[in-house]
Amino acid sequence: MDKIDENTNINKEEQVRTTKKKQEFIENFEQLIGIISTTCQKIGIDRKTYYNWMKDDEEFVKKVERAKERQVNMVEDRLMRAILKDNITAIIFYLKNKHPDYINKFLFKGKVQTESKLSDEDKELIKKALKHGGYNISGQDTRGQGEAEMGGQE
Repeated sequence: MDKIDENTNINKEEQVRTTKKKQEFIENFEQLIGIISTTCQKIGIDRKTYYNWMKDDEEFVKKVERAKERQVNMVEDRLMRAILKDNITAIIFYLKNKHPDYINKFLFKGKVQTESKLSDEDKELIKKALKHGGYNISGQDTRGQGEAEMGGQE
C-alpha cells in the first residue's frame, strides 16, 4: 500500500470515529440535560472539540439545537403540569416570565449629577470640532437651514 492510500484510509477511519463521537455526544447530551462539560467528560472528548464541531459542522449544530429544543419542551411540559396541580411557585414563575403585567419593573427616582472639569486643551479641541461641524461657539448651526435639515454634507 502506498503513502496516499494509507493517508486516505487514516482520514476515513478518523471521519468514522468522529461521526460516532458526535452521535454519542448528541445521545448523552439529551440524557445529561444539556450540560456540555459533563457530556464531553462522559464520552471522552475535550470541551474544545465540542466547540470546534459547533464551528465546523452545520449538521451537528442542528442536532444540538434540536436536542436543546426537546429539553425546553420537556421543561415547559413539566411547568404546565405543576401549574395544573396548583403549584403556586410554578404559577408565579410563569406569570412573571410570560405576562407583561407581572414582569418585575424597576422605578428609579432621584437626581443624577456629574461633574467633569475640562482642561483648556479639551475645551479648545471641542471648539475646533464644533467649528468644523458648522457650529459657532454658542452651538448654533451656521451651515444654513436646508443643509441642517438634510443632515449636512459629507
